[in-house]
Amino acid sequence: MSVSTYHNHSLRLPSGLTLLSGTAIETAGFTNADIVDFIDYVFSKEYRPHNFATIFPSLYADEADSRRHHYIVADGTKIVAALLVMYKSLLPPAASDKAGCARLPFATVGNVAVHPRNRGQGLMRAMMNLAIEDMRKAGIAFAVLGGQRQRYGWFGFEPGLTALSCEIIRANFTGEQRRLLKDELSIAVDEPIAPDAELISALDELRHANASRHVREDSGLDSRYTNRKCRLAVVRKDSGDGDIVGYTIFEPTSQGLNLQDFAIAAEIEPPVFMAALLRHFNVQSLQFFCPSSDLRLIRDLTTWAEKFEPHDSGKVMLLDIGCCLDFHLRAQIAAIDAAGASAAQAVPARPPLNLRLIVKNPPRPEIASQCLDLRIDGVNYSLEKHPVDAAPPTDLPTLELDYAVAVPTLCASSGLAALTPEQKNFLWPLAYYLPLDLYIPRPDRN
Repeated sequence: MSVSTYHNHSLRLPSGLTLLSGTAIETAGFTNADIVDFIDYVFSKEYRPHNFATIFPSLYADEADSRRHHYIVADGTKIVAALLVMYKSLLPPAASDKAGCARLPFATVGNVAVHPRNRGQGLMRAMMNLAIEDMRKAGIAFAVLGGQRQRYGWFGFEPGLTALSCEIIRANFTGEQRRLLKDELSIAVDEPIAPDAELISALDELRHANASRHVREDSGLDSRYTNRKCRLAVVRKDSGDGDIVGYTIFEPTSQGLNLQDFAIAAEIEPPVFMAALLRHFNVQSLQFFCPSSDLRLIRDLTTWAEKFEPHDSGKVMLLDIGCCLDFHLRAQIAAIDAAGASAAQAVPARPPLNLRLIVKNPPRPEIASQCLDLRIDGVNYSLEKHPVDAAPPTDLPTLELDYAVAVPTLCASSGLAALTPEQKNFLWPLAYYLPLDLYIPRPDRN
């Protein structure tokens, strides 16, 4: 997806300032360094010293050029406001390819900065309005934003991205698992000094082949392994001489390792993988986040991890709820089928679902109210989208939800608490497949 085709703007605002985006920023004479200097200044003055060239080197380092991803407001030759919007896609798990699960386009929004002297003039609103309009025209299904301020709710961002914060320490290995910290393991950890393209490609293939959930397109290991504080560890079987069965990108901490990304082959049990890392690096603990839909990790870790708790990882705006739900349900159904096949058993029956879900009252005209007809039985799956005002008659049980209730309900388990008992009764068949897996692995370095 090329952003250069649809978000190049040069607009005069009522205040006399100019809103620029895409290639228009370069045409107006602004450099990438100008953007970096501005957001460094605003964030350092507002919070603590920031150096975005170090935080996001692929966007803001000296050799990078991120202008096509930005919206800025200029006062002559000075930048007075900036906004970063990056278009990406989610790839479905390899197992769901046969289920017809297509890529899901999404956007990440961040680095919202307005000069202190220009606040209260509606500059952030002007940039966000234009960015959201561009997303809709580009077919973006959803957008994510890490900011926690309530003002983002006005644009349509609702709390709804939930990850699980996990910590494993040596003391968690008890009983039979204690031997994993003492006996010889069938796998070994290696830290390559200069990983070549062939190794990076092999690790990307491992990640996609074994993902129980989606992975990000245009976010391969070569682009994620750019944070200068990060290190890469590769895990091989046969005590280090065999095939690659895992990897992690991590940062050392005072307590142990912060695993920012990792993948484990299906043949390796997660406790064995974790024990190998603890032993190789001689640390006391491992910390990481995992999506709430990663059933394999959840099953293995909930009974013995030191910490395993929900974590609010940002806000989400669903521009196309039906598209997001279809992507997620196809992947979930494929995972159910794959679980039955891997267990050498009959494919488990998919919980039946017959529901008309109507989502109304979105905060913005760019987010259309939708009517979704869902049907799932032991064999078939279908989802039909209709405009709310033009939905055909149906005998399906119908549940109506406001957008502000529907988004956290679909995207986070905690959102179910906002429903009435009657609404919960309608939603429970769909709740088996939720929450919607839109978690975006951090850090977003590219």
